[in-house]
Order: sequence, then structure tokens, then C-alpha cells
Amino acid sequence: MSRFLTPSKICILLLVQLYRDGNVPSKSTIPLLSFISMHTIHRSPLNTSNQKPLTPPSIEDFETLLQSHESAVPGRSLYHLFVDHLWAVHDFVTFTAFIQDQTSVTASLQEQTEGSRAKFVCSPTSPIGQFARRCHLESVRLQFSDAYQLWEDLVVLREPTRDGHVERNPRSAYASYLPNAASANLLQLEQSSASAILLDRMNKQDDRPSVPSSLDDVEKVLHFQLGQLQKFGSRVSDEMKAELRTMVEQGASKPSDMHFINFFDAWRSGAYNKAIELLHRYFDYTMESQGTDHIKTYHQYALLHLAVLHADFGCYGEAISAMNECIATARENQDARCLHFSLSWLAHLRKAYPEFSRLENGGEGSELAGNENDIITFLQQKAVENKDWATLSSSLLSQAEVIVESGGSVARALEQIYQSSYLNSLHNVASMIPSQLRLHSAIFNRLGQMPLAEHYCKVMYHIFSQDASRPDVLNVVLQSAHMHSILGQYEEAYELLRQNDPSKERTLRLENTFNAFAAMISLRRALHHNDFFVAEEFLRQLKPIRQTADAGVVFETHVLEIELLMKQGKLASAFDCIEKQVVEAKAANSADIVRRIKLLILKARLFAKAGLPTKGFSIAMRAASSAQRAMIMPAMWEAVGALCVILIDLGEFGAARSLVDAIMPQVLEGGNTTTIAHLYMILTDSYVGLAGKSAESDQRESSSHIDAAFIYLDRANEAYIKVEDLDGTLESLMKKAMLYKHRDDEDMVEEMDRLYNSTVQEAERKQSAMHGQNS
Repeated sequence: MSRFLTPSKICILLLVQLYRDGNVPSKSTIPLLSFISMHTIHRSPLNTSNQKPLTPPSIEDFETLLQSHESAVPGRSLYHLFVDHLWAVHDFVTFTAFIQDQTSVTASLQEQTEGSRAKFVCSPTSPIGQFARRCHLESVRLQFSDAYQLWEDLVVLREPTRDGHVERNPRSAYASYLPNAASANLLQLEQSSASAILLDRMNKQDDRPSVPSSLDDVEKVLHFQLGQLQKFGSRVSDEMKAELRTMVEQGASKPSDMHFINFFDAWRSGAYNKAIELLHRYFDYTMESQGTDHIKTYHQYALLHLAVLHADFGCYGEAISAMNECIATARENQDARCLHFSLSWLAHLRKAYPEFSRLENGGEGSELAGNENDIITFLQQKAVENKDWATLSSSLLSQAEVIVESGGSVARALEQIYQSSYLNSLHNVASMIPSQLRLHSAIFNRLGQMPLAEHYCKVMYHIFSQDASRPDVLNVVLQSAHMHSILGQYEEAYELLRQNDPSKERTLRLENTFNAFAAMISLRRALHHNDFFVAEEFLRQLKPIRQTADAGVVFETHVLEIELLMKQGKLASAFDCIEKQVVEAKAANSADIVRRIKLLILKARLFAKAGLPTKGFSIAMRAASSAQRAMIMPAMWEAVGALCVILIDLGEFGAARSLVDAIMPQVLEGGNTTTIAHLYMILTDSYVGLAGKSAESDQRESSSHIDAAFIYLDRANEAYIKVEDLDGTLESLMKKAMLYKHRDDEDMVEEMDRLYNSTVQEAERKQSAMHGQNS
């Protein structure tokens, strides 16, 4: 493998010659120069919208480009002239002379040899001039064996065009093609069987690619793959691995970037030790190839990747230690970009995991970064000074996320998001728009505005998913599936998950999070069906993947496990699970207030179910107050529901009705069908209680309360049927029968009994069918 020259680059030099000879019409100039610049000017893979790696062009690519363009020669297309020029390089001597003659591309007309047909001269500093000069320089550096191998590759590349060339040029020496010749001198034209012998010999190399690549081409492809891995957080596919392996094995040495790609692949696959080994190997080779002057520069980026790797596998103490050393090295080398990223990442880690900040403050080098406010202020000031709008937008979104998770002011969080959105729109920071939309959706979801949250999810998924990382896309997909599931649209949720299965990415954390979430939806559905056997089976499937799944999904599985124990009547076990989660939250000093409120609600419901409403009253009040203060409306509605159940148990029917009436419009707007059904059932109980209190004093008022109870009971029944909640459906039918019995309507009582029995039988039939399929 040569360092730079390939047959494809020789063909590009022929295109340059066509252009300089004046054979390209004006209307074909832009497509031709665009093709040349695309394959000669190096562009960073992170700044291009092209989602395919730029590989060396084949002869078919040249045909596609030139076939439809007429040349200045009547009756000949640009492709015909290109093929004629290609076959004019008829032997190794001519090939060598053509390469050496590339100095004339930038030479003035007076310096060109007599008889030259070139009409255009390229500037030495132009992209074409620089490309031609480098090709000449690389040809001088080539050893004879490498130059001869390059000539052989060019012969193989142009072989498919031989028939067309001979047809247009019947007097060509290549017309007497002898495929069965026994020998040939590859250096001379007189032996026209040279192409056949050479083609037969090179076709025996099965592992050789159809379009040979240079070390420069391989590095460009590797850089593109690294850009994709860093941008999307995925792994290299098996097909791409095979292609990269074939390209790399052509050369005598292995590019160090290949070790970096293997490092990303091991990282995403969950191979912690292998990833650390490959990271060390990559930076060892890179430092060796770059020399001692660049060791410190590469050292800081090695520490940066090592810190992120440690944090991804939960080793936060080692991560913070490595990041502090990275910050010190970046400050010493005055690498602003690395320093900004390191400080931003460290500030986020301190906010998300404050317990490790305490370990950091007691360790060595704890004063390198400063406190969180100093870090955020420094980042924003430097971002404005350097006009680094991506860093500024990212810091604003990080602040908003921390405010939301810690239960701070939602208005302040929205202000940060809108500032980030303004920067993204004004300066076209496309990479930050998906994160901004995802966070916007999460805030509206916590405010109870589910339709708005779903709208932002759809915008991000359908419009900006190409600019988003794979974790962000999966997060939005899971959030949309969760919205469908709480509305009772289980099949729509399953279909959405099937369309976005991350197994093709083969990233362990993404796949485990996806599997845990899918099992969580199935577990919730099984709980609604009272299918405890299936629910326990899903819990067993979830246990092995909890350690590597998303923390939010894992917590939801613990909540569903507690609800399963409560449904089974194992109240003591449920209480132990709640206390265990509380202890873990305190030990971790979790900043997410939603989890703490959820645990309080579960404890209040447990006390109410155990017949101890007075113990659950203060807990429910604390949960409702915390949720209202943090503007976490779905949690507040659940807490109010738990409080109303306790009030009904204490005989405070009027207070329970007033509380539910106050929040019911917001709940209906939010659209959580399970919460709606639960609150309608509470309204039914409160009206029945009020009817019982006023039965002796005012029969008309009592009758109106019973009528209202019937209305809300019907609505609760409809909502329970929508979410397939068997307990709720049976409870509503049972309460209807009791109300009809109160009115002495025996026919409707019998009808309710019939519906109750048919519902139970249908549920048992579905469970039997499900168990039969599983077995």
C-alpha cells in the first residue's frame, strides 16, 4: 500500500488534464470540478452532512460522472476522451513520465514545453495545484517496486474500458488482444497480452479489493468512522469491520486509528478491561508516531477518554481523578477546547452524583476545577469570548437539566432552554437541537402536558434524528412508548419499539435499556391483567440487565415490583422493598426528586391498604407538597389521589371530593388514563359517602349524590377497560351492583353479576392461552 498515490488518483489527474486542455464545456465545468474537489480536498467528517465514508472512486464512478457530458470534440463525450487518455498511458515508461510531468500543472505557459496543448494553468496554492504537486512529490518518494505495483493496479482498474476503447479506435495496438498468451513483458506495448496476464495474476489475490487504497484513503475512512462513533455512540457493523480489515491489511503497518475504533467497539459492547487495554494501545502508538513533542497533547485526550470510560462503567471515583488530571494537563498546554469539555463534563458529574464530589474533595488535586458555579461561569464566559456557541448551548442545557432533576424552578429551566434554542437557531448549532427538544419534552411531561411532550418527541424523532446521537433517539422513542402505554395503547407502544430496536447497534447499555423498558411495559400490562406468573417471569428477566440499563428504567422496574407485591397481598415484603429503595436513594444522595416523591406515594398507598390511614396521611401530604413545589404535576396528582383515599378511609368525603374536583381538569388535560380512572373511582366513593351521610336528613340530595356516583363510576369503568386493568374493571362492576342493589333494581344487579363473571372468565381464558404459548 502506497502512502498517497492510487489508480483512482491517477484517474483524477487525467480529469485535471482534460480540464486544462480545454475539452470541458462551460456547462460541465462545475460537476467536473466538484467531483475533483470532493476527492482531493480533505474535510472533517464531523463537519459534513454526508453519512457515507468517502472511498476511492471506481471506474464506474468516473463513467457515471462523465458519460452524460459532451466534450469540445464533436461526437465524443467526456468519458470517451477520458478513456482515450487512460489508454494513452500504454506502458510503465509512459506512466512514469506522466506522473513526473505533473509539475507542469502549476507552471506558467512560458515554462511549459513546446507542443503542450494545455490552455489553463492552475495556481500552486489552489486545491488542484496542491494535489498535483503532492502527487509528483509522492511519486518521487516511491520505490521501484511500489511504482510498478501502482502501474499494475492502474492496468487492472482500466481493463473494463478496453472493449469500448478498441471499438472507437480499431487501429489501437490493444485491438490484437491475446488472452491465452504464455508470457509478456509488462513494460512494453508490443506485447498486447500484458493486460490479460496481469489481470489473471492479480485476480488470484481474492482478498485484494477491487479499488486499491492508499494509506491516506484508509486514514480518511477511519476518521469518518471515528466521527460517526463519537457522534452517534454506536458500534461498527460487521460488514464495515470486514472492509476496514481488508483495507488495513494491504499495508505493512496498522494505522493507530484502528486501535481507537476497536476501543470504541469494546466500550459500547461492555468489555471494560478490553476497552482500557485498547485505549492504552492507541495512545501508545500515537505518541510513538507523533514524537515526544506531542506527548502531552495526546496525554490529555487519553485522560479525557479514560475518565469518560470509567464513568460509563460506574467507576466514578477513578473518573473524577482522571478528569482532574486531564484538566491540569489541558491548562498547562492551553488547550481550550479540551479544557471546556472537561470542565463541563465534571460539573455535570458533580451535579448528578454529589456523593462522589465528597470523595473528590478529600482526594488529591481536588482544587483543580473549582466549585460548580465557578465552572459554569467560566465555561459560559469563555464560550462567549471564543464564540463557541455549541459549548454555550450545551452548558445552558446542562443547567436546565440539573434544575429539573433537583426540583428547582421550572420557569428558570425553561429560560435556560429558550436561550439555548435561540443560540441553536441563530448560529445553526444543529448538533444541540435534539438534546434541546428532548429536554423540552421531559419538562412538559413533568408539567403534565402530555400532548405537548409527545409533540416535541415527534419533532425530534422525525426531523432531527439524523443529527442526534443514538442514546438521544432511543430516549425519545422510549418516552413515546411510555406515553402510549399509560394511555392503554400497548400495541402502538410495541410497534414503536419494534421499529427502533437498537440490537443492530450492538451497544450493551442501549440494548439493555431497551430490553428493560420493553419488559417493563409488558410487566405493567401483566399487572393490570392480574397475571402474576407472567409478571414474575418478566421480573426474573429484568434482574440480569438492571446493572447496565438506564437508572430511570431500573427504578421504574422496582416500582412495578412493589406494586406486584401489594397486589399479591405481601405488604410486609412491599414495605421492605420501599425501605430498601429509600436507603439506596439516601446513600446515593439521588438528585432526582421524582424518585423520592414516588417512594413517598407508594408508602402512603401501602399504609392505606394495610388499614393504617393515619400513618399514611402525613406521608401523602409531604409527597403532594413536594410535588406541587417542584411543579411535578403527574406525581402531585398521584399523591393527591393517595391522600384522598386516606381521607375517605377517615370519613372525610367532602374534603376528598373537593381535592379531586380541583385537580381533575388538569388530569384530563394531561391524559394519563390510569390516573384518570383512579380519580374517577375516588369521586365515586366520595359521592357514595356523602349520599350515606345525607340519607337521613335529605333524600333528594342523597339521590343526586348516587346519580353522580353512577356517572363517575361509568367513566372509571371506561378508563379501566382502556388500560386493561382487570382489578379496576371488576371493582367498578361490583360497585355498580351494590348501587343498583341500593336502588332495589334486581335486574341490573343480575346484569352486573353476569358481566362480572364473563369478565373473569375472559381474563382466565386469555391467561391460559398466554401460558400455553409461553410453555
